[in-house]
Amino acid sequence: KAGAVGIRVETAPIRQGDVISYELPVDFFEEGLSSLQLDGKTVELVSPRELAGVKTRLDKDRARKGMKVFRIKR
Repeated sequence: KAGAVGIRVETAPIRQGDVISYELPVDFFEEGLSSLQLDGKTVELVSPRELAGVKTRLDKDRARKGMKVFRIKR
């Protein structure tokens, strides 16, 4: 079941289609950004210092406030 999380973008912009990785207590969870929102509107890019809404497959039990999220360069 898909959910959503908020991500504070810190150093580099993120784009729809980028691959991100959530840092979990023991491992990492990677997925592509299929949906990216800013202030409730769908966007293609979110810049540093902005809060992005992201659709995720990560369940509520694994998603935690303050967890680190990384953009994966390929």
